[in-house]
Amino acid sequence: MPKAVSVSLRIGDREIAFGTLAALEFGLDGRLQVTASRYRTLVELMPEELAREAKRVEQLETELIPLARAAQDPDWAMRCLHAIPIRRVCQEHDWQGILTAMVDGDAPYEARFLVLAKYLQYLARYRDLIAEVALRSHQHRLIGEGVLDGTVDPRAHALRVEGAARSTLATDATPPGFVPIGRDSPTAIPLQEGDTISILLCTHPFKILYAGDLWFMDEGLHTTCALRIGTNVIGRGEICDITVHSAYQDISRRHLAVEISPHKDTISLLDLSTHGSFLDAHWERAMR
Repeated sequence: MPKAVSVSLRIGDREIAFGTLAALEFGLDGRLQVTASRYRTLVELMPEELAREAKRVEQLETELIPLARAAQDPDWAMRCLHAIPIRRVCQEHDWQGILTAMVDGDAPYEARFLVLAKYLQYLARYRDLIAEVALRSHQHRLIGEGVLDGTVDPRAHALRVEGAARSTLATDATPPGFVPIGRDSPTAIPLQEGDTISILLCTHPFKILYAGDLWFMDEGLHTTCALRIGTNVIGRGEICDITVHSAYQDISRRHLAVEISPHKDTISLLDLSTHGSFLDAHWERAMR
């Protein structure tokens, strides 16, 4: 049976009661979609304004994701919630009021964690929408400039547009000890049996292992998937060759392309993401 929690949220002058965690989750699921008014606001923004909005959302996610992880521990839940920058939480769907109620109220920690996790899901959908609007804006600008005159290969042009949109929204922050993986051209690394290559997808640690075959390992979840010769696309999307856990909301649906040479002597990495992919700086020095 669903766990009884008796959660009551006072938002403004309204009080909403939920008898189970399942009922609370169902109520929050209706607040995950970005509203039409917010979409209209996005399409009216200039490219540099879209980039600033994307960075604002990314910075908020960067702060909230570690809090959400720690909030799973009952002893840390309240401290984490009090660390949430409430003023920067959007007011759409009453999210600011809901999180404020969680911080100030007496709801059990399971409910508090659930609300924070659902808000992160909303932010991920909003971030994806910003990227989509930026991509379409770039395409329309090229059409207006007469670039698309029928002489450009559609697939090659689509890749260039996607790359330009990713560059517009890319983060400037590079984690210490790492270097950015190329977006416009692949980062090629010579391989030998026994090599271990550390990479970050956003801030999440992964490894590529060469032990007989090539393997892609999630260091956080301790899961391993085989890499095949040729191109392997890694991301959150179900159509990827390797799909990472859905909890990694800041990882793009198509985040990283890993190309394995026929003789397994070279690996090429190409960043496809919004938030960046990073390579252990040791390998950049080794390639010089």
